[in-house]
Amino acid sequence: IEKITDHVLAARFIYNVTSHLPIGATVNILISPDSATLFSAPQLRFDDISIDAAPVTAGVVTDTLSTGFQTIAIDSADVRILENPTLYIAQELILHGTAGQVVRLTKDDYISVTGRIEVEYRFDGEF
Repeated sequence: IEKITDHVLAARFIYNVTSHLPIGATVNILISPDSATLFSAPQLRFDDISIDAAPVTAGVVTDTLSTGFQTIAIDSADVRILENPTLYIAQELILHGTAGQVVRLTKDDYISVTGRIEVEYRFDGEF
């Protein structure tokens, strides 16, 4: 992987957030090779990924809402996180206010984040 990260042309974090919550939320993604510092000093983080509230009728969620696949560009220094043999990944979830509207959270409500890091690199026939 070291040789690949030395030849990076472009890299990106591609994600999709799906929400079945009656309130909007912001998600921060934290990635670190050390579980002890995952929340305090992650090696890589993607902040402020927001999603609106899912459709609500009578205070109960009636459908899911998705951001669709979105892209955040990352640089070759960020790609170096892939040189670690183990990575720990966590999410911070910040719930938005409801402007005084009463909503109900149930055991069926959830938020889901899927994502991947894609790297384009130059291959000149030698590594």
